[in-house]
Amino acid sequence: MKPGNMWKSAIDAIHRVATNKTALHIAVGVKGTEESVKKRLKWYADRDEMVDNKDSMGYTALHSAVNGDSCSTLVKLLLDSKRVDVNATDETGKTALVLYMRKLGKSQPLSDIRDLRASKQVLDDLLEAGAAAEVRDNEEKSAIDYAKQAGLTWAVEKLSSVLELSVSPDAVPEPQAEPAQGVRGILKKTGLGKFSKMF
Repeated sequence: MKPGNMWKSAIDAIHRVATNKTALHIAVGVKGTEESVKKRLKWYADRDEMVDNKDSMGYTALHSAVNGDSCSTLVKLLLDSKRVDVNATDETGKTALVLYMRKLGKSQPLSDIRDLRASKQVLDDLLEAGAAAEVRDNEEKSAIDYAKQAGLTWAVEKLSSVLELSVSPDAVPEPQAEPAQGVRGILKKTGLGKFSKMF
């Protein structure tokens, strides 16, 4: 090993220990690491373990992924693994969804249509995986608050529709009427089943 590589490895190891980042935390934050992430997720799956380690900021691997460079692919890999808690919070009370909306609000404008498409896909993936849109961080801001603040109309519309569904009386299914059972079914249900043979 070259001396330069040795120092880099030593510094990386110290950084990982000091920040409590796992190999998965680091891999999901960098472009081109899909294969490495797949291997780490397989390792967790083989042990039937959840990917719930937190770094010194309280970030899970999912937090690191939404905050990373190649977000859409790596977030999808984590969510598809079913080994992450999509609503885990960091030290500031942010879920991955809240952190993602905050990150988008601080980024440069999404000039490239591909970037916009990928950003919408990450939002959809998080919501489909069960991310709670109503969660607020320690600053009392939710994902929709960060989206509004950044002028992300598409995200505000999506989050609003999810929030409306979660509080709408129409979202609660009506009790299903039991199918007609005839006299026999009614007698059995009421405990008078011995009389059902008569009908």
